Amino acid sequence: MEGVAAAADRQQHGCPTHGLQSPTAQNVMESVYFVSDSEWKSILESSEQFDFIVVGTGPCGLAFVQRILQSNPHSRILVMERGGFFLPEHFQTLPPEFALTIGGLSETFPWTITKDTATGEYIKFQHGMIPFFGGRSILWSGWCPEPSKEELVGWPPEVVSTATKYFPSARELMNVAPISSLQNFIKKKQSDGTISMSPVYSDLHSNLTQSIQDNLDKVPTLTRAIEAPLAVDVSQTTGLDFKKFASNGPFIELIQQQKEKEQDGSGTRLRIVNNCTVEQILNQNSQATALKTSRGILNIGDAKLILAMGSIPPATLIANSFPAVPNVGKHLSAHFISSIAARVSVQDLDYGALNDIELGAVYIAGVVDNDHRKQFHIQLSAFHDTDPKNNARLTFMYAPDVVATPSKKQLQTSRGYVVFILSCIGEMDVDNTDNCLVKNHKDSDQTTNIILNLTTSKADENLWDVMDKSAFSLLEKIITPPTKDSPSGHKPVQYWHETSDESKWCEEKPPKHQYRIPATVHESSTLMIGSEDDEKSSVGLDYRPHGVDNVYVTGAGLWPRSGSWNPTLTMVALAQHLADNLNSGQQKQHKYAEHHQTARG
Repeated sequence: MEGVAAAADRQQHGCPTHGLQSPTAQNVMESVYFVSDSEWKSILESSEQFDFIVVGTGPCGLAFVQRILQSNPHSRILVMERGGFFLPEHFQTLPPEFALTIGGLSETFPWTITKDTATGEYIKFQHGMIPFFGGRSILWSGWCPEPSKEELVGWPPEVVSTATKYFPSARELMNVAPISSLQNFIKKKQSDGTISMSPVYSDLHSNLTQSIQDNLDKVPTLTRAIEAPLAVDVSQTTGLDFKKFASNGPFIELIQQQKEKEQDGSGTRLRIVNNCTVEQILNQNSQATALKTSRGILNIGDAKLILAMGSIPPATLIANSFPAVPNVGKHLSAHFISSIAARVSVQDLDYGALNDIELGAVYIAGVVDNDHRKQFHIQLSAFHDTDPKNNARLTFMYAPDVVATPSKKQLQTSRGYVVFILSCIGEMDVDNTDNCLVKNHKDSDQTTNIILNLTTSKADENLWDVMDKSAFSLLEKIITPPTKDSPSGHKPVQYWHETSDESKWCEEKPPKHQYRIPATVHESSTLMIGSEDDEKSSVGLDYRPHGVDNVYVTGAGLWPRSGSWNPTLTMVALAQHLADNLNSGQQKQHKYAEHHQTARG
C-alpha cells in the first residue's frame, strides 16, 4: 500500500496521466503553432484587441504579415484561415502520388455558374479555391514574371509605379529566380561505383532559350522571351536542390519567430486560427465593427481588416456586407488556356548530346495587333528523359510547370525526343459586360450566394485563335525551322492526339477541342482599384473599398486589366506596399499615444 500511496503522491507532482487518445493533425498543429479552441474562446470573450486582422494564408496574407512584422515585431496580428492543415509544403516536393490529392474534394467552388458558362463551346467552368492553410500556394506552378510597363496598360500610373518599386522585395520574399541560376543536379551512380552529377537545366535549356530569343521576330505576334522565373526555396545547405515556394512554411517560421520574440520581450506573438470562415463583416456607418464567423462573433475594435483571400471571396464578402460599394463583380475577368503537347527528335534540334534527364523552361509573351490590351503568353516546358519509367519522381519534382507536364505515355513513347508542353494563357476581355458576378438571392449562405458568368466575346475568340497559331508557329518556325533535309527523316514536329479510343503522336495538328482547356484560371478584376472618380473602380488607391473606413483589399481582384502574365508577383508587391502604408500609420498612431501619455504623466 505504501507503493500505491507513493505513486499517488508522485502523480500529484507531475507524473503523466492518459490524455487525448485520438489526436488529429489539426490537434497537433494547434498545440504547437495555431490558436487552440480554448484560446479562440478566450479571444472572443475578452474582445482582445489587434492591430491587424488578416483573412487568408496565401501569398498575399504572408506578404502583408511578414512586411508588418519586419518593421514592427510588436504588431498584434490575428490571421484567419477558413481551412485546416492539409499539406506541409508545396505538393510537388512530396512524392508524385500526392498529385492525386489535388482537385476533386481539395477544391471548393463558392459560387454558382450560369448555364451560358456551363454550356460554352470551350470555357465551361472557373477553377476553384483551395480551402487549406497556405491556399493556392500549395499547388501553384510558381511562375512569377514581372510585367513590363507596356503590359500594365490601363492601370493607374500610381499603381504601376508602386508595383515596379516593390517587385524586388516581392521576388526576395518568394525566392523568385531564373532557372539557370538554380544549382540543381541529379546524382547518378555509375557502374564503377562513382557518383556523377548532371545539371537538370543545362544545354537543352540554354540552347532553347537562346534560340527563341534570337529568332523571336519570325513570329510577329511575340514580343519578348525570358527564362522561366520561378518562385523556389533554394537549399541553403547544399545548393543542389530546389522546391517550389509555398506560403505555409514561411508562416510557420513567422509563428515560431514571434513566439521567441515575445519570450525575450522584442515582439508579440502571431496568432493564426484555422477552420474559421468569415461569413459577414458587421458594420456601422461604413465602419467594420465585427466579423460574423463560423466559430462565433469576433469584435474588430480598432484593428485594420485585410482581405487576402483571392478575387471572388472578398467580392462576395463586400457585396453582402457593404452593398453601397460600387461596381463589385461587374468587370470579372480571367485567363483562358490552351495546352499543346509536341515532340521533336533530338537529331532535329541540333543541341548536341543531352544528359539522361534535362529540362527547359521559357516564358514567351505576345500581343494581338501590336495592342497590349490583347495579351497572351506561352509557358514552354521541355523534357528529355532516357528512362522515363524510373525517373518519374525526379521529373515530377523538377518540372517547371507541374500543372502542365507530359503524361507517362507521352514520355515513355518519346525516347530520343524532346517533349514540349506549351501552356498558353490569354487575357479575357475585361470590357465584356456579360462577364460578371451577381448576387444569388435564392442562396441564403452569404459565403456562396454569388452567380458567376464567364463567356468569350468576339475579341476573346480572335485572341485565342492568334495565341494558338503563335504557339504552333513557335514550334515550327523558331524551335525547328524548316530545312530541306530533316536528319530524322520526318517532319520535325509531332503533336499528341488524345481521343476516347486512342492516343498517339501525329504530324498533323490536333483539333481545337483536344488542346483548349475548358476552365479559366487567375480570376481577377472583381474589385478594381482606381480613384473615386473612376467610374469602374470599387477600391481606392489606398486599397480601401470606396466609402469604407477600416477594410483593405489585396490580390488580383484589384486588377484594372488582367493582362496575361501570372499575377502572384504583382499581388505580393502590392500587398507589401499596403503593409508599409498601414504600418507607417500605425507607428505614427503609437508615437502620438506615447507622446500624450508622457505629457499627461
